[in-house]
This record gives sequence, structure tokens and C-alpha cells, in this order.
Amino acid sequence: MKTLPRMSESVRKLNPLVQGKANKRSPRASVAQRNGKMTTVEAEFGLMLEAQKRAGEIRDYLFHPLSLPWAGMKYSPDFMVTPNSGLEKRRMIEVKDRHIHYRQQAIARFKGCRAWWPEFQFECWQKQKTGWKQICL
Repeated sequence: MKTLPRMSESVRKLNPLVQGKANKRSPRASVAQRNGKMTTVEAEFGLMLEAQKRAGEIRDYLFHPLSLPWAGMKYSPDFMVTPNSGLEKRRMIEVKDRHIHYRQQAIARFKGCRAWWPEFQFECWQKQKTGWKQICL
């Protein structure tokens, strides 16, 4: 999209379709994040899962492995963990930063998908100053 000659810099920054510096909240930035690239927090949590895998505590884990449909929507967990025992459920893990502000839509999708798919165990982990803490949504 071309910029208008008199468009102010503040308007240019708010519009993700304007050429120039990318806006952090632009649709392009969120799509790039979903295309297999981990955020710093997801990469750190992935290192913890890799350590658990090497220690034999879990069989395997995958990053953004699938998209679970439910009630006309979709939910994509950050990680899917396969346990060693066949008796345990696969865990779908959502990872959040300590500075994140939860959007109501994201919480609704997490809770709704958890109720729709009882064959999986859903967990939400948040990075805090003291380490990782499992939070209940």
C-alpha cells in the first residue's frame, strides 16, 4: 500500500499495510511467529522439554504440532508432549511470558478446547522471575 503524502508518522506506524517499518501488532508479524518460529520464551521451554526427553522422563515433544478444531474454531497448542507410558494422556502445553496480558478470546479458546478434547491433558505454563509456574486457566 502506498503512503499518502501527508500521512503522519504515528498513523503510518499504526497501519500494518504501509510500507516501512513493521508494526509489532501487524498481521504479518503474528503469521511469521506461527510459521514454525519459536519466541524466546517458547525456545526456553523447549530446552526444558529436551532435557526431560534426554533424561527419559518423556518420550518426545513437538512444537506447534497440530491445530485442534472445536465449535467452528481452532486452537493450536505451543507444544505436544508424548509420555513414556501408554496409559498417560498426551499433554498439550501453552507457554506464556510473565509480561503477557491474556486476551479473553485466547482464554476462551484454551478452556473450550480443553473441554472439547478430553483425550488430551491441557496445561498452561508461565515464565516468572523465579522460574516456570503452571497456571490454571
